[in-house]
Parts: sequence; C-alpha cells; structure tokens
Amino acid sequence: MVTRALQRRARRWGASLVGFACACAGSGDGDLSATESPGGDDDAATSAASTTSAASTTSETSETSETSETSASTTEEAPLCGGPPPSEGGCTRCVCVADAWACECPPAAAQAGFVTIAPVDYTLGRGAAATPMRSSTARIFYSFHPADHPVVGSPLFVFFNGGPAVSTGLLLGTNTAPWTVAGGLLGGEALAANPDSWTALGHLLYIDARGAGFSYSLIDDSEVADIDARRAEFSAANYNTYLDAADFVRVILEFMAERPALVDAPVVIVAESYGGIRAGILLDMLLRHRSYGDGSRHYRDLALVEAIEDHLALRFPEASSFPPTKVAEQFGRQVLIQPSVAGKVQNAAAGALFEAPGSPLYALAAELGLVYKTCAEKGGSCDPYHNGLDFVKAAGRSGYDTRAPTSWLSALFEHIGASFGDPAIMSALLGVEPPQIDGLWAADRGLEGRAPLGPYRVAEPGIFPVDPLLPAQLGPLAAWDRYYMVWSYEANVTFRSGTLLSLDVDPGDPHHGETFLRNLRDVDTFVTDAANDLVIYSPSLAPTLAAYPSIVASVEVEVDAPDGAARPGRLRVVFSADGEARWIRHPRYEAASHSVTLDRPAALREDVSAWLAGE
Repeated sequence: MVTRALQRRARRWGASLVGFACACAGSGDGDLSATESPGGDDDAATSAASTTSAASTTSETSETSETSETSASTTEEAPLCGGPPPSEGGCTRCVCVADAWACECPPAAAQAGFVTIAPVDYTLGRGAAATPMRSSTARIFYSFHPADHPVVGSPLFVFFNGGPAVSTGLLLGTNTAPWTVAGGLLGGEALAANPDSWTALGHLLYIDARGAGFSYSLIDDSEVADIDARRAEFSAANYNTYLDAADFVRVILEFMAERPALVDAPVVIVAESYGGIRAGILLDMLLRHRSYGDGSRHYRDLALVEAIEDHLALRFPEASSFPPTKVAEQFGRQVLIQPSVAGKVQNAAAGALFEAPGSPLYALAAELGLVYKTCAEKGGSCDPYHNGLDFVKAAGRSGYDTRAPTSWLSALFEHIGASFGDPAIMSALLGVEPPQIDGLWAADRGLEGRAPLGPYRVAEPGIFPVDPLLPAQLGPLAAWDRYYMVWSYEANVTFRSGTLLSLDVDPGDPHHGETFLRNLRDVDTFVTDAANDLVIYSPSLAPTLAAYPSIVASVEVEVDAPDGAARPGRLRVVFSADGEARWIRHPRYEAASHSVTLDRPAALREDVSAWLAGE
C-alpha cells in the first residue's frame, strides 16, 4: 500500500518507481495480504505483481493505509477474524477488515525494476568554491530478494559495488544472492543454486549506480542521437561522489516507502571497493542530514534533506528530532568488503607498508625470482603505492589477487557481463523474467512528457560492446544504448575530472576518511581483510585511520579478538575529543582476493551473521 503522503513525498524529491516485476507466490506477495482482501485490493496486489508503475497504484489501498492506524486499536481483537493476526512472514500493522486480517507484508518473491530520479538542483563544493549544478534524469536499477524466513525485524541488506560506475552485478552474481555464477570463474558450474545466500540473514536489495549495470540515463529525445549532446552528459554535474551517494539514498528510501512492511527494517549497508567511499557519504547524509542543507558539507540538496526527514518521521513517529544516535537505530551497520575509505591517505599508508620489511611485495619478488625496487631506492618522483602495483603488474600478477594473472579483473568483468547478458542466466540471478521488468525492454525505455526523453548509455558507440543476446528478447537498441554494462568507462573517468579535483570531491580526497571516522561513532562496522589483495591493502587500514590525529587518538590492532571467533581480528579506535573507543570487526580471509564473496563466501556469511548477533 502506498499512502497519498508517500506519493506526495516521491513527487517532491523527484524519485518514483517506474515499476517492478516480481515472481509472486502465496500470501504476502503484494503489500496487502489477507485471506479475503477488502474493497478490490486483490486487484491492487495483482497489478503490483504485474509491473504497475507507482503512479498507477490504486487509491483504494491508499485509503486503507491511511485509516489502518486509527482502526487497528478497535479491530485488532475483532472475533470475526477468528484469532490473532499471522505471526509468520514478517507481516506488520495487521487490521481486521471484512472478516480477514489485512497486513503489510514484505514481498514474498524476487522483484526487479527501476526508480526514476528526476533532475536534481544542488550545490557542490563549500564556501566560495560552491558551484550550482543540475543533474539529468536517470533510471536506477534494483534487484530485491526476500529473506528465506522473514520475521518482523528482519534486516534489509543494501548491496552496491564500487568503481565508481561499476555494476553491483559483481556482488549479486558472486555468492550473495540465491543463485550464483561464481562457479564459472572457479572451474565449476556456470549457474548454480547458492548454499551461502545472504537471504538466510535477511532481505537483499542490490542497486546499480547511475550509468552502470542496468541503470541508464535519459536526455531530450531530440538530442540523444547527437554525439556532442551525449558527451556533454558525462559531466561533473552527473557523475561525482556526492550526487552518486544521494542517488542511492533516494532509491533506498523510495524502495522502502513503496513497501511499508520494510519501512521499519534495520538497514545494513554492504559495500565493496569504492563502495566504501559511497557508503561513508550515504550514511553521513542520513545520520547528519541537516548538514546537507546548511552548506557545511561539500553538497547541498534541500530536497534530499526533506526526503530523509519525511522517512525518519515515518520510521520514528514518536521522535521530535533525529540526531545521529536516533537515525543509527535504523541505519547503524555497515559491512565493507575491501573498501576504499580514505582515498589518497589510504593509498599512502599502503605504499609505506609496501616498502617496509615483511612486505608482500618482497615475498612475491622472491617467489618469482625478481627484484622489487622501492621508491626509496629509485629516488626522484616516485609514489610507493603505484610503484608497488606497477611491480606486481610487470611481474604478470594482478594487484587484486596476487595469485592470479594481470587479467583477473578483466576476466571477472567479462564473466559477469556475459552472465547478465544471457536471458536465461539473468532470469535466474534476478529471480524475474527479463521481459517482466518495466522500463528495461526497448519499447519502454523512453519517458513521455512535454519534452520526451530518450535513453543512452555511451557517448561513443564503439566504447562498449553491444549486447549479443538480450536484444533478441527485449528488442533492438540504438547505437548509443545498451541493456547491461558491467562498468561505464566514460562515467568512471568523469569522477576524477579536474572540476571535481578543484572542488575537493574526487574519490581520492582525504576528507572521505574524516567522513568514515565521523560515522564510526554511530555505525557498527565490519571490514574484510583479504590476504591476496594489494589494491586495497588491508593492513593499511589502521595507519590510515591514525593519520587523522585531530580525530583519532590511537588505533590498536587486536589480532586475537573477539574471543572464540573462527577468524579473529579487530581494530580498537579511540577518539581524540573524548576518549571514546569504537571497534571495527576486521577478520582475515586467507586465500582471498579483492572479491571476498567469490573466494570465501561461506566464511564471510558466517562471520557477518555472528557479528550481527553481537558475537
């Protein structure tokens, strides 16, 4: 059910669900579940399962939602319903209507769809450098998988990858969702049921960044064929660290608003690689949202602040204000898989360790019979971090997995791209047939209005291969459009443009480490330590955090804590201002690459489960 208030909120912040597809079965398939739904609401649930848009959601369900709270106290014990409300399925706010329980239930089957984000007017940068900007329309793709055994309070895990502008398909396809294609990379089956699915822990929501994966952008239909117009769209206004994070906030809140049973769910952010930077900004936006309206942050977006406060008022109706401690009751946990959290500061810490005694680069050199020459030996203009990674590459190994050849990342990208480009495999991974996904197929990618909008994925048609299989099922696309892109090169390089460097908002800027530490005060944090990853060199995390002495008094590595853990490892961070200590769970994964979900899926899920349980 979608209340009129939530629909008004969606219009205010410029986000709306294009539609969703779900493979529904049993009660609880839609947002209203009852033995006999009142007033035609069966039709509402059916249309939701058949990829209706948010705009077409029936007003009858809205009216039921708006009156449910006032009627609950008198109808909840009504004898006509024949007993207490259902206790299974994670259903909440049950009301006895027409001799049956009507409940708000989480979706009972997988869903996939898009959230349309209208142009956003915002300011980027601080002080005199603050620059007004306006983004273009984008459709952001999501894939949802319900918990195996939902109960009230089941967490919602929100997954996203890094890059920036890399598809979250890398996480969805490698041992986190109900089906996996990891075996195709490891000598096993190309597609298999996943015994280590995180649906055992809760609901899963995967989101593709603007321009990546299945997400696509739209511009005036009369201009989309113009290569110069498309080139102009790959601009700082559309691709920067802050708008990127704001996109994700909007999608998360809108997704939850459209599914009232999830509005109260505790949210666990699961981010990989550059996703660590995104997670930091995203959580700061939620925890300290008013700072994004008063000019004290690098991004000012009044509509976003209003959207966040609307959600928090719905989630915490008893609260008169929403300090970080209150917001953290819902958005207070993050799992970071080989994350970047502090940009250049983190790279500098890794580079220093690369040249220290006991460095893995010396071990690799000895293994291969080579000589690793440090910057200290080379002299001149030499960056230890990039010097170390250049040595690994010249040795024929990958910085993401020192056991693997230099082609490790490109092979992973190619495999994930081929998997999501195959209609049968894509259907299994998403749990939804591709033609059922509103906004995906060729004829449904435009956006009607006073100025019709046309979709695009690339400026240069030859920069990314065309989809080999999906057009046969979904329809042919224009030369500048694609169904699936495992990453967007054009968007990725824009994040590091001179404009963004001058505004101190590029992915490497040191202030991202400050954001991570500010969040650490309120957000329980789990960070992986993969033994074979040098691009994100895990031992550098402690000295990275210690490099912010105005915030951090000390960082202690506790290699044997917590007691009884299958894979111990923890960092104790003491803050300078008040001596408060916070712990970061930091388990080590031997024989693991940058993609811990690929190499150690069972161990990672076991550790996350124990951590969530407070063990």
